[in-house]
Amino acid sequence: MEALISLLIISLIGLVITSAFTSGTRSITKGNEKVKGVVKQLQTDIKIRSAAEKVCIPWWINECQISSTTDTITFPWQDGLPNECTVTVPSGISIIDFELIKVPQQHPAGIKVTCSYKSESFIIEALFASFPIGVIPL
Repeated sequence: MEALISLLIISLIGLVITSAFTSGTRSITKGNEKVKGVVKQLQTDIKIRSAAEKVCIPWWINECQISSTTDTITFPWQDGLPNECTVTVPSGISIIDFELIKVPQQHPAGIKVTCSYKSESFIIEALFASFPIGVIPL
């Protein structure tokens, strides 16, 4: 009888330890997934900002032709030349929408990109190098 009670207590302790270990493992896995998502968002932010900060649109141009697909975005006027730079976002991130940020005279000053990762959307706003600091009246 004492052996059965001892075996029952040891089995219950084993069950408790196993369930605690399993739930801890699940929590760690969820945490790792969240960290991966945040890292991918930061990588996307860095890539888009670094490409946008090289865009130098001449002051006489009021339109900027930026194109995008679900995983790439193309920026014109790299370093003041009509060259294009294509940025590819990390896997799992998709570009939903983008719009130009314009100053009062309708000159493009930056870009606002809406992206998503696992049904969670986030917005990146980046200014161009040709962002007008002030307006000089003529």
